[in-house]
Amino acid sequence: MSGFEKLLLLTVFAQVGLTLAVLLYLGKLRVPPVLAGDIKVADIALDDGNWPERSQQVSNNFNNQFQLPVLFYAAVMICFAVRYVPGIFLLCAVGFVASRYVHAYIHCTTNRVYRRFIAYVAGLAFLTIGWVDLVIELLIVL
Repeated sequence: MSGFEKLLLLTVFAQVGLTLAVLLYLGKLRVPPVLAGDIKVADIALDDGNWPERSQQVSNNFNNQFQLPVLFYAAVMICFAVRYVPGIFLLCAVGFVASRYVHAYIHCTTNRVYRRFIAYVAGLAFLTIGWVDLVIELLIVL
């Protein structure tokens, strides 16, 4: 495995780690009130809207981890399938994952929408540039 492949794999591990960390935080927020009887299971079984606001914020962020990151994972799988990691794509992967951490932090804490949006757009830009580079590298260079 090349150095670029190892670094790319680290970005995947970091993204998966973020997703699991958000899930664990969500569990920390949701399990205690259910066990204490403050929230009845019947009230949340079919409607997520009955959770407290902070829990809903974190839940929304957890759902976000399965939106843009899916395109990131797909691009990474292509890199490993062809055993080639373009340098610009690798830089974009690092930027994308870093932006996801910033986005998650904002979303799960202050939830300042404009700041969260800037982090989202930065991630989208990194992802888009990375995909364009990947397509160019694989269709034209290789």
